[in-house]
Amino acid sequence: MTHAKIFLSVLIPILIACASRASAELSAACVQLEITPKTPQWLQGYAPRKSEGVHAPLFHRVAALNDGTTTFYLVASDICVISPAFHDDVMARMEQEIGVSPHQVWWTASHTHSGPHVGPQDMSKMFENSLGDRFSIDHDEAYWNFVADKLIEGVKLARSQLKPARLGLSIGTAKANINRRELRDGR
Repeated sequence: MTHAKIFLSVLIPILIACASRASAELSAACVQLEITPKTPQWLQGYAPRKSEGVHAPLFHRVAALNDGTTTFYLVASDICVISPAFHDDVMARMEQEIGVSPHQVWWTASHTHSGPHVGPQDMSKMFENSLGDRFSIDHDEAYWNFVADKLIEGVKLARSQLKPARLGLSIGTAKANINRRELRDGR
């Protein structure tokens, strides 16, 4: 089964469940907040290396859906990895500061290796034998806090901008991502 089919086999039942609960009370909002660092940062993944400038801005993108009872937030952040400890710390702050439970948030990363290192590398022990020294970098906790602050601000902003919405479903094909290791013309 392809990744797309697996994804759809999970996503479609979720959307159907949401649609079955949806009523005239369904509302939604989408916001985007920039998280591009202002100073050079250690980049995530590969060998330790520092940014030398900005090619494209980085963002948190937040979609909020409210069914009249519960608000759910889908967040996509332009960072490589969300470490478990960083995730838990940010979710605890979010719950304490704005009353949003971690169960209401699905936080994903675009997995860009051109994005800054964010959060403690609590996964480094798991990969120390295979990934070498890619975790031997200085930590910029001020940037981590900036990323966390902007995420909480984005969720709060999305919640404040909820407007009546309708839920729909469409299926299509996107060829935006291909496997660079695919065999083509014998190469």
